[in-house]
Amino acid sequence: MILFVEHPRLGSIETYARSKTGDRQFEQTKMGVTEAARGRQKGGFLLNAAIIRVRQLAANPLYLLANRACTAAIHLCEGLGFVHRAGIMERFDRRYARCEMAMLHVSKAENQSQ
Repeated sequence: MILFVEHPRLGSIETYARSKTGDRQFEQTKMGVTEAARGRQKGGFLLNAAIIRVRQLAANPLYLLANRACTAAIHLCEGLGFVHRAGIMERFDRRYARCEMAMLHVSKAENQSQ
């Protein structure tokens, strides 16, 4: 699945991609925003829409692998229910050389029961 945010003057300003890695497993593989669109607060809108679509597919798990240098993206993901989980790195074999951390999406109900 690939989603885009369109701006009337700037065109496509943001994109999101996810990849199916198992029967109900999905990896958030890419989020990007054009330099001209940074600071417009569209990332949360796009990521939330993507999470809703993936959850409609009964995803288990929805995860991401990232580099700690991506601080803005990590902060955004944390605000939308992603939590740090080292076990995800081991489970998915550190698929990318630059990745050094992993996050798992946890619903509000799941988060409250932990």
